[in-house]
Amino acid sequence: YPIKVIHRKGKEGLGSAVMEGFYRSEREYLGVMDADLSHDPIILAEMIRSLTAYDIVIGSRFNEGSSVENWRIDRKIISKVGVWLAGNLTKVSDPLSGYFVLRREVLNNMKLTSPGYKILLEILVKGSYKKVREIPFRFRTREHSISKLDSKEYVLFLKQLVKFYWMKWTKGRDF
Repeated sequence: YPIKVIHRKGKEGLGSAVMEGFYRSEREYLGVMDADLSHDPIILAEMIRSLTAYDIVIGSRFNEGSSVENWRIDRKIISKVGVWLAGNLTKVSDPLSGYFVLRREVLNNMKLTSPGYKILLEILVKGSYKKVREIPFRFRTREHSISKLDSKEYVLFLKQLVKFYWMKWTKGRDF
């Protein structure tokens, strides 16, 4: 697959980097995965192949057959609470996954605004899609870098949740 590297100045965050990559890409399929191998690349080919029948394919940390390695108890609790809080917005088991691929048309007429890490949740809430597949994978804890998830990201996530629940209640869309 041809890859184009986009060099950006300053720290604008993961959310804006993903959005810029999506908008600058000319490909039919788009995707997000961590380069530190916490997202197991062994399922990537299956994820891409699945786009012939699905609009979005998610590498799921929380469905049957998945595993999460070496997470501290506080990280497990925070992640499970986040998934639970987002649970009524979508029908997938891991709406906060950072490992997913999708068809470009899912983003049609959609402006991504998520400043932080949880871009998939916004896509699931606002995107144009019918079929989603979740593929279990083994999530590995970073070995050579540290997570940038901090209290600022938690606050951004809570604000995002409030916005999406407001959209759901006022527009009546069943996500």
